[in-house]
Amino acid sequence: RAFVVIRDPRDLVVSQYFSKLYSHKRSAEIDQVRQELSQYSQKAGIARTIELLAENGYWDRIRSWGDVADASLTIVKYEHLTSGDTAFDTFKSLLAFCQLPVPDQALLEVLDRKSFERLSDGRNPGEEDTASHYRKGVAGDWLNYFDTELKSKFESIAGDIVTTFDYEPS
Repeated sequence: RAFVVIRDPRDLVVSQYFSKLYSHKRSAEIDQVRQELSQYSQKAGIARTIELLAENGYWDRIRSWGDVADASLTIVKYEHLTSGDTAFDTFKSLLAFCQLPVPDQALLEVLDRKSFERLSDGRNPGEEDTASHYRKGVAGDWLNYFDTELKSKFESIAGDIVTTFDYEPS
């Protein structure tokens, strides 16, 4: 049994933009992308991130998972794994699907150790640190960055990827 974690593709764009620009571990490739993105305004940098993901085949790879879910593979939304309201139940279901018995208390302890608050040195979800790999910790942040023009650009490049995974269209 296997699973794939899917994140709202628009949130993924925003996360990639900030990660590549500020917090991703340095490498020759990251340094090149970071230098390019630093030349743009934030909006233009996010637009370029949409293009870069397409150029690297990212949207096609993500879309391909929508056609392969069956009895031995399930798709899990990232937002359900990271939300305090749904994380426990989502992980419980995922572990059951994978036939991995984990006691509730052990799962609760792992979720606590890996919570946004712990990983971000005490920040609450929504408290932003653009230089941190754990930048903001909330789903739907793309709404703060995508204006009509960016929504249109995203849709023209990424196509139906949002609705393929049952996210609300913009």
